[in-house]
Amino acid sequence: LKGHQATPFLCARNHGAIGVSGARLAMATTDHDHNRSRSPRPASHSRRTPGNEGACCSAEVGDGSAPLDFLPCPAVEAFKWLCCESAQAAALWGAKKTEVAAQAALRGVVHAFALRSAIGESLSAETRAHLQGLAWLSVPAMREERARESFLEHRQALLSGGDLSRRLVGCLAEVATCAACRAARLWLCPQCDPGEAFADLTRLAWAARRCYWGLAPWRGVNLGGWLLLEPGPSYELWEHHEADEIEDEHGLCLFLGDQREEVLQEHRANWLHDFDFEWLDERGFNAVRVPFGYWIVTGASHGDPYVGPGLEHLDHVVNLAEQFGFQVVLDLHGNPGGESGEPPCGRRQPRWHEGLWRREEALRILSVLAKRYAGHKCVTGLQVANEPSTHCDMGSLCTWYENCIEVIRDAGMEAGSAAVILPVYWYDRLEEFTMLWQGRGNFLRFENVALDLHYYQCFGTAWETLTHVEHTEVVKSHGRLLQSLAGAVVGEWSLGRPPHVLATDALE
Repeated sequence: LKGHQATPFLCARNHGAIGVSGARLAMATTDHDHNRSRSPRPASHSRRTPGNEGACCSAEVGDGSAPLDFLPCPAVEAFKWLCCESAQAAALWGAKKTEVAAQAALRGVVHAFALRSAIGESLSAETRAHLQGLAWLSVPAMREERARESFLEHRQALLSGGDLSRRLVGCLAEVATCAACRAARLWLCPQCDPGEAFADLTRLAWAARRCYWGLAPWRGVNLGGWLLLEPGPSYELWEHHEADEIEDEHGLCLFLGDQREEVLQEHRANWLHDFDFEWLDERGFNAVRVPFGYWIVTGASHGDPYVGPGLEHLDHVVNLAEQFGFQVVLDLHGNPGGESGEPPCGRRQPRWHEGLWRREEALRILSVLAKRYAGHKCVTGLQVANEPSTHCDMGSLCTWYENCIEVIRDAGMEAGSAAVILPVYWYDRLEEFTMLWQGRGNFLRFENVALDLHYYQCFGTAWETLTHVEHTEVVKSHGRLLQSLAGAVVGEWSLGRPPHVLATDALE
């Protein structure tokens, strides 16, 4: 954005018809939902953004004016768990594991009451009964013709009942079907394919999200070089002060000495303007990711030389986003102590180790952010860190991520209004993370969570040996991987080619 140094980012969506392998009750998304999710902007040039329609979770339930296209997130979450527990109970019963089947059924009853509580009396008793019918009959419907007919009768009654839109009924039925497929695969198949079970889980998560979340996928840019300084995005500042040897904001603050507060405050105050959002709007973007250091929220601690706090600047970008109908992803880019020893955290530390990362302090900062911006509909994502070191223990990282989600939700930033973004960063660690995260049950436990991956196809000589076509093939493989996840965002990426690589006539 400034001198063409901004890094674009995008959100991966699992588009199109969703079929469940081996299931006779697989539901497909409607053409309307498919087209809306694929396009960053509808043909009418209007966006479904918090600026003009509000978050989907805030839609009133059952006002009688029109069928609901979304349900509140707590209701969807209760329905998801009802489907999972009832499907597990039926599958375990079929596997002759009656005691644990009874326990799962009891948990299902508890979630049925939670669903009733979340919806209240806003939906008719018939609609509530048919929703429970979808959940309890999903596994029997895969095994018995009579149960299958009953399942389809419940679905048809929901379609004709008038309380819920056809799109929403399709998504709810898909949640039930995916839960059934997963349970049947785990408990009734002699040789369960873990990959297929994970695919069922992914489809279930996407179907549940579509029941309460209707905002367009993020298509935007990073506002880099503003609230966390690096020589590249902030090159004008470096050139003006002849700080060529400085690698990071920590070093620049020391270099500027007593001038640092005046210089940085002026830089921050004059960096972002209305016309920047106008420029982005004209090019079809709908979101901005805002990287900042912890000192912007609480001021510097532990003797760090950074200048802060500066929450008024975050307020400024949020206000501009609301004015122009953009979504905002707040990115705690530089954690206290650093999530690595690299300059993007604010300071290069060659001897950095995981013990220097002050994670408890970071949790308090995330709580401050969640409380401050929970009421702003344009803030639809909060990222807990940027690029954690590959030397971090994955188990401890997962534990901290769990704490982050709980702190953010407890502070009032609900799953129906904002996603929590967890950085995996380096795609070589994705398999390790997903295995641990799934083993802890977190793909089901936490709603509206996205994994952040950074795809830089420019660092290292190996990338220079690839042709342009080979580069795009790598991109396609990344796309397939992203679609296999329950939620993903590419916070940073680059396909920048070295200057000496010239396009051929054929390529042009």
